[in-house]
Amino acid sequence: MPTETFIPPAFITMLPGYPLTDPPADEKSPVEKLFAELEAHEREEEEVLKDYQDAAENAPDAGYRYLMGLVLEDEERHHRLSKAMADEVEQSVLWLRKKDALPAIKPAPDQRAALLRQTQAFLATEQAGEKQLASMREQVKGLHGGLLELIVDIMRTDTEKHIHVLKYIKKRLEEA
Repeated sequence: MPTETFIPPAFITMLPGYPLTDPPADEKSPVEKLFAELEAHEREEEEVLKDYQDAAENAPDAGYRYLMGLVLEDEERHHRLSKAMADEVEQSVLWLRKKDALPAIKPAPDQRAALLRQTQAFLATEQAGEKQLASMREQVKGLHGGLLELIVDIMRTDTEKHIHVLKYIKKRLEEA
């Protein structure tokens, strides 16, 4: 005689394949709304990536192609990050643990100190680089129609991002 499994109503919506149609937006949980938003963003970004790639490869102007290539590199990374976030949220909605789409920082106790020292060294390097780039910006101001200034600004923005990431890592390692 088959037995029936009781599934609490709150969990039924989390089962794969349920519901056959999406519930009205106001009935979705915050996590479901976030997942839908991430999926929509990912679809939109796929289209934009194609356009950037075409511009980076086929535009009639070499300078334009070069700069579009820089933007394309960032957009490809953004797409990978967006996909990883969507995978992570999807796994939490479905209560799956297939893989760590976004792995946490959890070093073994004997590795933590070495990783922290390395992170602090990287952080010092990036902070010194930030100062060098600020000085360099003044030196290139107005050269090559402002293109060199733009490139230094891009490098400064990347350096700020690296510092932000390294501070996050440092904090997690100190908490471990």
